[in-house]
Amino acid sequence: MGNLILVRHGQASYLSDNYDRLSDLGRKQAILLGQYFNAHNIRFTNYFTGPLERQRDTLSLITEAFDIKKERHPERQILPQLREHKAPQLLRKIYPDLITEYEKIRNLDAAIKSDPSLQRKNSILIYNEFIKLWISGQLENLPEYDNWIDYKTEVNSIVTEMFTSDHDTLVVTSGGTKTAIISEILNLKNNNSTANINIHMKNTSISKFKVSADGISMISMNELPHLQPDLHTYV
Repeated sequence: MGNLILVRHGQASYLSDNYDRLSDLGRKQAILLGQYFNAHNIRFTNYFTGPLERQRDTLSLITEAFDIKKERHPERQILPQLREHKAPQLLRKIYPDLITEYEKIRNLDAAIKSDPSLQRKNSILIYNEFIKLWISGQLENLPEYDNWIDYKTEVNSIVTEMFTSDHDTLVVTSGGTKTAIISEILNLKNNNSTANINIHMKNTSISKFKVSADGISMISMNELPHLQPDLHTYV
């Protein structure tokens, strides 16, 4: 029987010029996760990650915490399908239309204009509202951006490659990617439930799976055994 642990990347540099770079806290989160794996003698025979800087750097920081003098790491495999979706780019593209059409988003945006200190808090709330609309298919499908169904299909095209019964596997990716995999394995049909998984996926959270000849079983989701509550983040 194989084991797979699915990890979201550490906190990225939200509202900076380069979101894809880990923040100082994001780096700390990744190091603490690696130390947790090391302390509990959790080892892997396969490493997978996506092409994004924050994904690759999170994996590197995790594995650097292992005692490399005693063991040889498997070579990590970078899979383009483990990228994050392009919903944030779509949000920027259609933001003026969202303000016009959706009162809740319009009110959150107006509050930012009245009080710039609300920028971080309200922009996250706006993104959460947008994700619900996007996953439920209520937004116009622009070909140059992802739609949820196609993105989910792309991500899950590599599940059989990663989930094998003869390996212990670590996968480091993003919140949307984790949500796509989890929703497929759990056969979720409710779009609100799927969106809420995405919204509440914490940085460096782990989700555990068992893999056997009978299929894939989910053991846990969104755990943070390595972090104190004051280190929990969502972006």
